[in-house]
Amino acid sequence: MADPIRMRRDLTADFPEPSWPDGVAPVLFSETMAEELHGLLKAGYAKGEGEVPGFDSWWAALGADPEYDAELMLVAQASNGALVALAHCRNSAFLKDLVVMPGWRRQGIGEALMLRTFEACRNRYHKTLDLKVLPANIAAQRFFRRMGFLPSG
Repeated sequence: MADPIRMRRDLTADFPEPSWPDGVAPVLFSETMAEELHGLLKAGYAKGEGEVPGFDSWWAALGADPEYDAELMLVAQASNGALVALAHCRNSAFLKDLVVMPGWRRQGIGEALMLRTFEACRNRYHKTLDLKVLPANIAAQRFFRRMGFLPSG
């Protein structure tokens, strides 16, 4: 497997306020959401766009990670109560995961969640946001470039 591509977004540059599609809104993360969010990650990565271990391993690793902060688990919820997207950012302004449930893609949810992530990181005085993307995930690379990310070596 090829090494992931590193990308960086300058957070000192302007960005718009998030615009959420009808029927979708940001919600505060709660530990009661953990299993559903794990399922969202598995569904989002089912075609090889990323990896997620089993729930128990994932949840234990998350809780043991010194970079974990529940306030940086940014969640989008549909009006029917379903959790449809997750941006998981670390304290060091590193985007660990950005996943939109397959049936909810191409509606602006990922963009709104990414803009919310920019805001959350900038509010913590970070000047950049970093991530890694798999070379085969062309759609994600296009999305991240459109959101202002550039390869960072």
